[in-house]
Amino acid sequence: MPYDPQILASWSFPEFESPERPRFWYLGAGLIFLILLVYAIISTNFLFAVVLVMAAIIWLVRERETPLAVNFEITDEGLQLDHNFYDYEQLENFYLIYKPDQGSKNLYFHFKSKIRPRLSIPLREQDPVQIRDLLLNYLQEDLDQKDIPTSEWLGKIMKL
Repeated sequence: MPYDPQILASWSFPEFESPERPRFWYLGAGLIFLILLVYAIISTNFLFAVVLVMAAIIWLVRERETPLAVNFEITDEGLQLDHNFYDYEQLENFYLIYKPDQGSKNLYFHFKSKIRPRLSIPLREQDPVQIRDLLLNYLQEDLDQKDIPTSEWLGKIMKL
């Protein structure tokens, strides 16, 4: 009989957040796109022009999508993120950034493999102290991390 992992905590969150963007953001993004496209054509860098157009099409298609709900579970064997399971042996450490006043309530996991990106999980309404206590039984906490990663900070500032 196969072992069924014990679920210690679970919640769901949208797969991506669509930030509220004012009208001037779209005007600015369109202007930057046009300037880069004109530059690509003038410099006869047609590959860059094609990449710009493809990126714009992908962004427009994604802009119209409704985010799906992602289910996340902390179990006694690892992390379940929808259909993906990450054993604790794959993970190096975790850290929490809980600054509700700055709009940051996230749980981060670093993988032992350096080619894997960090895993960012929104805490939503979860108690960060309870989640931290659960994870300390299985992983080390990276106490050096005090702020959200620069890439996420830039994404929030630029409303991407």
